[in-house]
Amino acid sequence: GSFKLVVGDLILRQMPLGDGKNLISVIAGLLSSDGVFVLRSSARNPYWEGVSCGEILNLGLKLAAGNIKKRLAVTLTVFRLRDRWADEFGRVRIDRLRAELFDTLNANDNPMLAEFGSGVLNYMAEPLSISWTHLSELQFFDLIGDQFSIEEKICADDYPDAEFFPVYVLKKTD
Repeated sequence: GSFKLVVGDLILRQMPLGDGKNLISVIAGLLSSDGVFVLRSSARNPYWEGVSCGEILNLGLKLAAGNIKKRLAVTLTVFRLRDRWADEFGRVRIDRLRAELFDTLNANDNPMLAEFGSGVLNYMAEPLSISWTHLSELQFFDLIGDQFSIEEKICADDYPDAEFFPVYVLKKTD
């Protein structure tokens, strides 16, 4: 390849793991021998697996009421809900997640939570058949391991759960 730099932002979370491996191979093929791939990824946070949908929504509502913009609070809530529903392969069945979210909102009489929850539902307006991938760190390393090595890992520190959205500088391996 002839490119010195390829940049990707959260691209691996929207495809099955096998497609991710193919994409990594294509990117490696585009890069020159000294090229780098800068990628922001989303790692699965296992903490949220044991937290109920209602608790996650209430925490998101508290974030939105604080000094975090509502859009970021909704986004973080969606990622936390996906972490809750990720299976051992990192797949998230949106239809099951949405069903639990509807049930939680219907059982609640808090109008502010209902408004916040509708924002979360609007964020997840993709077709019900989409199965998002939330990789564990080990799965991510397995995905890139044959083609890239990690030169640097950078994490923001200005929003909750930022450590689960690292930016990697990946060096092409020989």
